[in-house]
Amino acid sequence: MKKISKIAAVSAAVIAVTGFVILPAVLRPVLEKQMTEAIHRQVAIRKVSLNPFTLAFALLGVTINQRDTSEVMVSFDEFSVNVQAMSVVKRGLIVGSVRLIKPYINVARNRDLSYTFSDLLVPGAASPKEETPREPFKFSINNIEVVDG
Repeated sequence: MKKISKIAAVSAAVIAVTGFVILPAVLRPVLEKQMTEAIHRQVAIRKVSLNPFTLAFALLGVTINQRDTSEVMVSFDEFSVNVQAMSVVKRGLIVGSVRLIKPYINVARNRDLSYTFSDLLVPGAASPKEETPREPFKFSINNIEVVDG
């Protein structure tokens, strides 16, 4: 019994250190780089928070600049998602809550009558390929909250 409790304690400690410390430190620069490359705009994330025990994930202090300028296009103080552990049993994603705090969006029309985000909308980017029919992805998103928006 002592051996099992030691293994459980060590496992919990490894999960805690990995989830609370290591993964957020690794994810923040990777997310910033991948998002910057994907949308061709500078992305800054102040902090990534992850709780492996409650399956909660949060992005804090996110700023996305306009293309080729330092003017802010999109920002928010916090975006958090809490996934329910029941997702494993139900074989589909169950999001218990989504929270967005202090969202800010700055959209302007350019001289050529396009918008500052128009380059993100690529018409006909990919033609749908014929694939074998698959079962649709099951999901449920609950308790969506926007604070100070």
